[in-house]
Amino acid sequence: MEDNGYNKIKDDSMRKKGFTLIELLAVIIILGVIALITTPIVMSSINDAKKNSFKNSAYGVIKSINLKTMALSRKKIYPPFRIDITSGVLDYEGDAPEEGWAEVDEDGKITLYMRTGSYWAVKEPDQDVVVVTTENPEQQKAKMQEIARNREIEEITNENYDNVIISYVPATSTDTHLGIIYLDPTDLTKVCSTSEAENNKQGKDFEGNTTLTGTKTGCMKWYLYSNNGTTAKAILDHNTTGIVIYNHSNENHMGTEAYEIKEAFETDVEDWNPVLKADLITANEVAKIARVGSGTFNESTTPSSEMFYFGSNGSNNSAIGQYSWLFDYTDCSACNIGDSRNYIYYSSVENTSFSSIYGYWTKSKVCNIGLSEPQHDTLVWGVSNFGYLGGSSAYSIGRGVRPVITVNTSWLSD
Repeated sequence: MEDNGYNKIKDDSMRKKGFTLIELLAVIIILGVIALITTPIVMSSINDAKKNSFKNSAYGVIKSINLKTMALSRKKIYPPFRIDITSGVLDYEGDAPEEGWAEVDEDGKITLYMRTGSYWAVKEPDQDVVVVTTENPEQQKAKMQEIARNREIEEITNENYDNVIISYVPATSTDTHLGIIYLDPTDLTKVCSTSEAENNKQGKDFEGNTTLTGTKTGCMKWYLYSNNGTTAKAILDHNTTGIVIYNHSNENHMGTEAYEIKEAFETDVEDWNPVLKADLITANEVAKIARVGSGTFNESTTPSSEMFYFGSNGSNNSAIGQYSWLFDYTDCSACNIGDSRNYIYYSSVENTSFSSIYGYWTKSKVCNIGLSEPQHDTLVWGVSNFGYLGGSSAYSIGRGVRPVITVNTSWLSD
């Protein structure tokens, strides 16, 4: 059969469907050139991110050293001293270094050498900035070891709390908590009695009456709510700050610890022994304790469209009396008579005024499901004095600070 014009067009189109070898080689070469150019840039960005993260960790360590120095000074322990950063003495955010030592001189100036991988974070006593470097690793190592070997100054280690004894009242078969303890968070060597805790009323209501509300130091009453066999967590039976706004800016811009409440909480617990790891309770912890939502409640996914009454799946409040210890001030027959609902409300951005306490804040933000502006990012889970867990505006008043602590179970003595 003779070729015709149609067959020629068909043959030409078939030949043009694929890439030639030269075209493929050209593409591979171009991709290789791009990889050669971009790979160093990408690797440099990754290294910069690692260095910046390590530097931030170093600044966190320095902040913790300053806080530790102040805490030790209250116990009449003053610099100079040295600290093994990996020993667990310091409480700081960020990843722990693989090795590191710090020294605080008589003037409170800090020398720091710490390492993770090939990165060294260095701060000399007369410098305000941390330098992260990979240069002269042997020299950095030698300087760090010089601090570690300096026996002329005291090394700060974890204090020995083996002999701590906490007054402990075991729970009964009908209690929804795990027991009651009495302790002074500023002095774990003190053995507290029930009467000391109940009569320790350092707070004042707006009429000038003494009250448990606002009491931050001395023997206090705590309710145990979790126990893993080694450590147990306990919540205080009153608010250390009666009322505080969670975040006046209408935004939860600091995550789980927003501005006003973070400021109030840190002030309330600044003299407490750091071994207690004072914190705010989470909404998930409250829900687990009070059996809210039949185990389905999740602070990250559950909308705040209803009030979650203690001991029920939702709006049924018939069982809240069993959990009266978990309220700050309750309106039930088991309410804490030493506490006060009427308290002086204070905020650094508001005028002082009188108000009533309506429970306390958790540290958990309400999920955004079903929320629209301006509610988006402005609701926080709180515990109501009427016995339920619910979402509250971060800039509303009425809720306060109620810290939780962690204790060693070996300290409990009944």
